[in-house]
Amino acid sequence: MFTVCCNYISQSAETRKRIGKITLYHIDSACGKSLEAQHVLACSGVLDSKWSPAPLDGSPALACALSSAEVMLASVRDGRLVETQRFPIGDDVIALSLDWAPDTPSRVIVSDSRGRLSVCDTAGAGCGVTQQWQAHDFEAWIVACDRWQPALIYSGGDDCKLKGWDVRVMPAAPAFVSKHHTMGVCSIQSNKQREHLLATGRY
Repeated sequence: MFTVCCNYISQSAETRKRIGKITLYHIDSACGKSLEAQHVLACSGVLDSKWSPAPLDGSPALACALSSAEVMLASVRDGRLVETQRFPIGDDVIALSLDWAPDTPSRVIVSDSRGRLSVCDTAGAGCGVTQQWQAHDFEAWIVACDRWQPALIYSGGDDCKLKGWDVRVMPAAPAFVSKHHTMGVCSIQSNKQREHLLATGRY
């Protein structure tokens, strides 16, 4: 069993360039408490990462939101983390958060520093953004998929709003907008055991 730890440091305050790394750890399944570093993959700053809910090409895939305005996919091969794909989501933005669509193993939803959401297809040579729209007035800190209704995604932004979107249609307008948060929404989790239950957090 493997897990990862992702981080970044700001290399330059003027250029806002960030460098990061992903450390792959092996978990001892016998006791479940022993962590051993297996491999380190250097990259640009990593703001978020998620394992795919289902294998891609026979192995679990790790999707990473990068400060270089890209999404990177990596997989574990022979105890090493190997980059398999990388594609841009725009110019002069930071990919802030991502989540895998529960019904489509190759689809990833990404939020960015311009307040946009992007639906991305990771399958084959034509991988990249298939839908993109303005979701928030400022940074879109978080995006999450509903675990019961695959077409429904949630986003939270620096505009203090929690929004729901239906990706079956081009989301010109959100399915709902919640203004209950008094500060930026930076955490969203759909409950896997109970439908219609959503946990959110603000900074």
